[in-house]
Amino acid sequence: MMTTCLLISTKDNEKYFTQIKNYAQLIEFAKTFKANIIKVKAESPSLLPIKKLAEHITTGTVSKSTKYEIIETLIENHKEKRIILSTKPKRQEMSKNIKKYIKTKLLAGNVLSLTEISTEFENYGLTKSCFSNHFSNVSKQLEKNNRIFAKKGAGKYVLVDF
Repeated sequence: MMTTCLLISTKDNEKYFTQIKNYAQLIEFAKTFKANIIKVKAESPSLLPIKKLAEHITTGTVSKSTKYEIIETLIENHKEKRIILSTKPKRQEMSKNIKKYIKTKLLAGNVLSLTEISTEFENYGLTKSCFSNHFSNVSKQLEKNNRIFAKKGAGKYVLVDF
């Protein structure tokens, strides 16, 4: 059954469905956090009441994947990211490239930040949290090999024992 509702799409490409009556309460949120508000027809969406919606957004709990058809974009603060991850092998290849880049830069003694990583791989269409996860995995792997990290500023890290 198709239901007309609102789709809240954050700049990290997380999607939440809520009732149309919540629109007035979401306008300021959309402007502040650069979220899109889109009127859609969705197939059996899990509609979140306003309090649950706020809870889900702050905890990062994403609504289940639902098919929808856009009726009208009410507020557009960012362009939808087109994630080019289409197949598992492609995702694995992308992951391998990101981790190799991080490891190579760190082992060469370079200072590395998430901003630099996300800029290098911006065409992958991934979020900073995804890059952060890759950085964390590489750093844990290096720490197991008794490598020591030092913070060199806001979000900038370097190996100190190279």
